[in-house]
Amino acid sequence: MGKFLKNFGMGLVYVFLLPVLLLVLALAGIYLLGNWFYQAGVFLVRFFRGYPGFEELEEDKRVREILEARREANRPKKAEEGSQEKPAPAPQPQNVYVQQNFYQMPPGYMPPPGFTPIGQPQINPQNPIPIPEIPQVPTQDQTAPLPAEGQRGASPEEPVAPIEESKEGIPGSGEIGVDEDE
Repeated sequence: MGKFLKNFGMGLVYVFLLPVLLLVLALAGIYLLGNWFYQAGVFLVRFFRGYPGFEELEEDKRVREILEARREANRPKKAEEGSQEKPAPAPQPQNVYVQQNFYQMPPGYMPPPGFTPIGQPQINPQNPIPIPEIPQVPTQDQTAPLPAEGQRGASPEEPVAPIEESKEGIPGSGEIGVDEDE
Protein backbone atom coordinates (compact mmCIF):
# COMPACT_ATOMS: atom_id res chain seq x y z
CA MET A 1 0.00 0.00 0.00
CA GLY A 2 2.94 2.32 0.66
CA LYS A 3 4.22 1.92 -2.87
CA PHE A 4 0.79 2.79 -4.28
CA LEU A 5 0.58 5.96 -2.16
CA LYS A 6 4.09 6.94 -3.18
CA ASN A 7 3.31 6.52 -6.92
CA PHE A 8 -0.05 8.29 -6.50
CA GLY A 9 1.63 11.21 -4.75
CA MET A 10 4.25 11.54 -7.46
CA GLY A 11 1.46 11.51 -10.07
CA LEU A 12 -0.26 14.41 -8.26
CA VAL A 13 3.02 16.31 -8.16
CA TYR A 14 3.47 15.82 -11.93
CA VAL A 15 -0.13 16.90 -12.61
CA PHE A 16 0.28 20.09 -10.58
CA LEU A 17 3.76 20.88 -11.95
CA LEU A 18 2.89 20.20 -15.63
CA PRO A 19 1.30 23.64 -16.25
CA VAL A 20 4.30 25.33 -14.60
CA LEU A 21 6.68 23.29 -16.78
CA LEU A 22 4.71 24.18 -19.93
CA LEU A 23 4.73 27.87 -18.97
CA VAL A 24 8.53 27.79 -18.48
CA LEU A 25 8.98 26.04 -21.85
CA ALA A 26 6.72 28.58 -23.61
CA LEU A 27 8.63 31.53 -22.10
CA ALA A 28 11.98 29.98 -23.06
CA GLY A 29 10.70 29.41 -26.63
CA ILE A 30 9.53 33.01 -26.95
CA TYR A 31 12.87 34.30 -25.62
CA LEU A 32 14.87 32.07 -27.98
CA LEU A 33 12.75 33.03 -31.00
CA GLY A 34 13.25 36.73 -30.22
CA ASN A 35 16.99 36.17 -29.77
CA TRP A 36 17.11 34.37 -33.13
CA PHE A 37 15.47 37.34 -34.91
CA TYR A 38 17.84 39.77 -33.17
CA GLN A 39 20.95 37.77 -34.12
CA ALA A 40 19.70 37.42 -37.72
CA GLY A 41 19.28 41.20 -37.91
CA VAL A 42 22.79 41.78 -36.52
CA PHE A 43 24.22 39.26 -38.99
CA LEU A 44 22.49 40.92 -41.98
CA VAL A 45 23.64 44.40 -40.94
CA ARG A 46 27.26 43.20 -40.56
CA PHE A 47 27.08 41.30 -43.85
CA PHE A 48 25.79 44.24 -45.90
CA ARG A 49 28.34 46.60 -44.34
CA GLY A 50 31.11 44.32 -45.63
CA TYR A 51 32.18 42.80 -42.31
CA PRO A 52 32.26 39.07 -41.59
CA GLY A 53 28.90 37.80 -40.36
CA PHE A 54 30.26 36.74 -36.98
CA GLU A 55 32.66 38.52 -34.66
CA GLU A 56 36.26 37.34 -34.58
CA LEU A 57 37.18 34.97 -31.75
CA GLU A 58 40.08 35.65 -29.37
CA GLU A 59 41.97 32.61 -30.68
CA ASP A 60 41.68 33.92 -34.24
CA LYS A 61 43.03 37.32 -33.16
CA ARG A 62 46.08 35.70 -31.54
CA VAL A 63 46.75 33.53 -34.63
CA ARG A 64 46.53 36.61 -36.89
CA GLU A 65 49.05 38.47 -34.69
CA ILE A 66 51.49 35.53 -34.81
CA LEU A 67 51.21 35.28 -38.61
CA GLU A 68 51.78 39.02 -39.05
CA ALA A 69 54.90 38.82 -36.82
CA ARG A 70 56.27 35.96 -38.97
CA ARG A 71 55.62 37.88 -42.20
CA GLU A 72 57.37 40.92 -40.77
CA ALA A 73 60.40 38.78 -39.83
CA ASN A 74 60.58 37.24 -43.34
CA ARG A 75 60.45 40.58 -45.20
CA PRO A 76 63.78 41.78 -46.55
CA LYS A 77 65.29 44.63 -44.58
CA LYS A 78 65.36 48.04 -46.24
CA ALA A 79 68.75 49.27 -47.36
CA GLU A 80 70.55 51.80 -45.25
CA GLU A 81 69.32 55.35 -45.57
CA GLY A 82 72.53 56.58 -47.30
CA SER A 83 72.52 54.03 -50.11
CA GLN A 84 70.15 54.24 -53.05
CA GLU A 85 67.98 51.38 -54.16
CA LYS A 86 68.34 50.08 -57.68
CA PRO A 87 65.39 50.98 -59.89
CA ALA A 88 63.34 48.15 -61.24
CA PRO A 89 64.50 46.97 -64.66
CA ALA A 90 62.46 48.20 -67.61
CA PRO A 91 60.22 45.55 -69.06
CA GLN A 92 61.47 43.86 -72.21
CA PRO A 93 59.48 44.58 -75.39
CA GLN A 94 57.25 41.75 -76.43
CA ASN A 95 56.55 40.96 -80.07
CA VAL A 96 53.15 39.54 -80.85
CA TYR A 97 52.72 37.61 -84.09
CA VAL A 98 49.29 36.84 -85.48
CA GLN A 99 49.26 33.76 -87.65
CA GLN A 100 46.60 33.60 -90.35
CA ASN A 101 46.05 30.25 -91.95
CA PHE A 102 44.50 30.07 -95.41
CA TYR A 103 43.59 26.55 -96.36
CA GLN A 104 43.01 25.29 -99.88
CA MET A 105 39.52 23.95 -100.25
CA PRO A 106 38.98 20.45 -101.65
CA PRO A 107 37.81 20.20 -105.27
CA GLY A 108 34.05 20.57 -105.59
CA TYR A 109 33.68 22.48 -102.32
CA MET A 110 30.72 24.84 -102.36
CA PRO A 111 30.90 27.64 -99.77
CA PRO A 112 27.76 28.59 -97.84
CA PRO A 113 25.53 31.04 -99.69
CA GLY A 114 26.65 34.65 -99.25
CA PHE A 115 30.26 33.83 -98.29
CA THR A 116 33.45 33.48 -100.26
CA PRO A 117 35.79 30.56 -99.53
CA ILE A 118 37.89 32.71 -97.18
CA GLY A 119 34.84 33.73 -95.13
CA GLN A 120 34.28 37.27 -96.45
CA PRO A 121 30.65 38.10 -97.31
CA GLN A 122 29.88 38.69 -100.97
CA ILE A 123 28.43 42.11 -101.72
CA ASN A 124 26.20 42.70 -104.70
CA PRO A 125 27.31 45.98 -106.38
CA GLN A 126 23.73 46.81 -107.48
CA ASN A 127 22.25 46.24 -104.01
CA PRO A 128 25.02 46.59 -101.40
CA ILE A 129 22.72 45.88 -98.44
CA PRO A 130 20.51 42.84 -99.05
CA ILE A 131 17.10 43.35 -97.46
CA PRO A 132 15.01 40.21 -97.06
CA GLU A 133 11.39 40.41 -98.11
CA ILE A 134 8.96 40.25 -95.22
CA PRO A 135 5.74 38.38 -96.01
CA GLN A 136 2.54 40.39 -95.60
CA VAL A 137 0.57 39.12 -92.61
CA PRO A 138 -3.04 40.32 -92.32
CA THR A 139 -3.76 42.24 -89.15
CA GLN A 140 -7.12 43.04 -87.57
CA ASP A 141 -7.44 46.08 -89.82
CA GLN A 142 -6.82 43.95 -92.94
CA THR A 143 -9.36 41.17 -92.46
CA ALA A 144 -10.14 38.77 -95.26
CA PRO A 145 -13.81 38.77 -96.41
CA LEU A 146 -15.85 35.94 -94.92
CA PRO A 147 -17.31 33.44 -97.38
CA ALA A 148 -21.05 33.66 -97.96
CA GLU A 149 -23.25 31.02 -96.37
CA GLY A 150 -23.16 27.79 -98.30
CA GLN A 151 -19.83 28.57 -99.96
CA ARG A 152 -16.33 27.39 -99.23
CA GLY A 153 -13.59 29.90 -98.49
CA ALA A 154 -10.97 29.99 -101.22
CA SER A 155 -7.96 31.97 -102.17
CA PRO A 156 -8.54 35.06 -104.36
CA GLU A 157 -7.27 33.21 -107.45
CA GLU A 158 -9.80 30.33 -107.21
CA PRO A 159 -13.51 30.82 -107.90
CA VAL A 160 -15.82 30.07 -105.00
CA ALA A 161 -18.14 27.10 -105.56
CA PRO A 162 -21.27 26.31 -103.52
CA ILE A 163 -21.23 23.34 -101.15
CA GLU A 164 -23.29 20.35 -102.23
CA GLU A 165 -26.01 19.30 -99.80
CA SER A 166 -25.07 15.62 -99.35
CA LYS A 167 -25.29 13.69 -96.10
CA GLU A 168 -23.44 10.55 -97.14
CA GLY A 169 -20.54 9.70 -94.89
CA ILE A 170 -20.96 12.82 -92.73
CA PRO A 171 -20.55 11.93 -89.04
CA GLY A 172 -23.60 12.73 -86.95
CA SER A 173 -25.97 12.93 -89.95
CA GLY A 174 -27.88 9.83 -88.88
CA GLU A 175 -26.99 7.89 -92.03
CA ILE A 176 -24.08 5.49 -92.31
CA GLY A 177 -22.36 4.97 -95.63
CA VAL A 178 -21.95 1.22 -96.21
CA ASP A 179 -20.05 -0.29 -99.10
CA GLU A 180 -22.16 -2.88 -100.94
CA ASP A 181 -19.16 -5.01 -101.95
CA GLU A 182 -18.19 -5.99 -98.43
